[in-house]
Amino acid sequence: MRHLSPSAKLLLTQSLLPVLVAAAAGGGIIALFLTSKPTAVLIAGIFLLCVGLYMSGNPRLFFLWGLVLSAPVEFGKHFMPIPHMGGAGAYTINLADLFLIPLVLYIARDHFEGRRPRIRTSGLVICWGAMIGLGMLNMLLGPYRHIAGHEVFRMLKCLVLFLVIANEVQRPKQFIHVFSALAIGIAFQSMVAMIQFAFRANLGLQFLGEATEESIKYASETTYRGASNVFRVGGLMGHPNLMAAYLALLLPMCLSVVFSRVNALLKAGAVVAVAAGSAALLLTLSRTGWISFAIGFVSLLLLSFMHPILRRRYFLVRAGLIVATAVAALAFSGPIVKRFTQSDPGALSFRYEWNQVAWKMIKEKPIMGFGLNSFVFNMPKYTRYAGPQKMTERFGRNWPVVHNIYLLTWAEQGTIGFLWFLALNIYLLWLAFKNAKNVRDLTLYTMNIGLMSGLIALMVDGLGSFFVRNPSCGRVFWIVAALIVAIYYREQENRAAEAPAQRCAAPIRPVLAPSGQAATE
Repeated sequence: MRHLSPSAKLLLTQSLLPVLVAAAAGGGIIALFLTSKPTAVLIAGIFLLCVGLYMSGNPRLFFLWGLVLSAPVEFGKHFMPIPHMGGAGAYTINLADLFLIPLVLYIARDHFEGRRPRIRTSGLVICWGAMIGLGMLNMLLGPYRHIAGHEVFRMLKCLVLFLVIANEVQRPKQFIHVFSALAIGIAFQSMVAMIQFAFRANLGLQFLGEATEESIKYASETTYRGASNVFRVGGLMGHPNLMAAYLALLLPMCLSVVFSRVNALLKAGAVVAVAAGSAALLLTLSRTGWISFAIGFVSLLLLSFMHPILRRRYFLVRAGLIVATAVAALAFSGPIVKRFTQSDPGALSFRYEWNQVAWKMIKEKPIMGFGLNSFVFNMPKYTRYAGPQKMTERFGRNWPVVHNIYLLTWAEQGTIGFLWFLALNIYLLWLAFKNAKNVRDLTLYTMNIGLMSGLIALMVDGLGSFFVRNPSCGRVFWIVAALIVAIYYREQENRAAEAPAQRCAAPIRPVLAPSGQAATE
């Protein structure tokens, strides 16, 4: 190769590349048939990663897309697992981490080379960091150190994910890229949910995050009184209720695009994602998800009035959204009304019972709680089952956790951790509201009010779920939080850059000098 001319090298490279790609593809196809399903997916994923990286021409953007697309997927390697609900069950290296690490290195390089002298942080880091600190204290002093370590490790990775997105996404095009990846994620999850519903079967994708057959069977059988032919979908989010919360969080962001000035192709893609996501949301049969999304939808319409351009020009768009929602509600009014009027009362009574269990635990240890990630191990004596043996007979190997993120946090991390968690949510909402008052870029403004509406929906959903404590769901939440922070920083940096130019352009005003002659300031 050293003695070949540049043209000969180029010709050789171009001729060898298709051969190598074909050989790799052939090997991958053979491996798909000869290995187990997780291994086959891993091999296919590595192949697609290499091809995508080569073809992208922009490795940094490729890793950003990969991170956002893989965030809701649970595929990974688990170490020292102890399966249970309500938090991380192992030390896990996820698919998303493979895209996260290169971005960390890119940002660190930019910082040390002076191209990014300031690393964006936020008050959210303080709140989340305080909760991590309490978890570390449980690792040192608590009886369930191993379990606390699982959740601390997950929380630290969420913190790194937040900082990476908040620092990497700076230009409007990058916001559009992240939005597009999130919308594709909605469409993909919804497609999986529709396939599940069409075949009324589990697809065997538990290694990607699909709920187990036992979980889906239990969720379906306890939906209606005496009904046994119900099937609820959960996509790859682990449970129908988590799938519904995921959609309630992100669908308002997709809806917000109709108020912006993005190109028609992007708007069309957002409409497709909304249509697919709305259908999947109905198929989850999650009342909490439906109510949360309805609140997020109303919040989006109200927030759109805060911007003078949106207030004047998009009346027909609002009317169209309201009419489309009303038509969809009427079209599916039968299943919706049935879900609210004929539901199995056992599901609600179980939640009320477990809320009371959590409240008993809070009163027992109100200051520091029982320890991070340890709710299920401490709750048996506070239930009517009065011990681990009866709990296992009733619920099997995985005992249920309280379906309320606020009570779960309060019981495990005490009033101190609960206040930090409330502060985190309130601060994030306040930051999004500041963006809604100050952001001048119309595309980023609409994206922000969509993200804010999704947060409001998720806060309501938290009264009936523990979405942010689920590993894959938690990553999606922190991407949303990072986008809101990134929008805030971009607006502040733009205003700071404009200030010197405005001072230089200020008019010179004549003043009267002490001698009575004209002078200037």
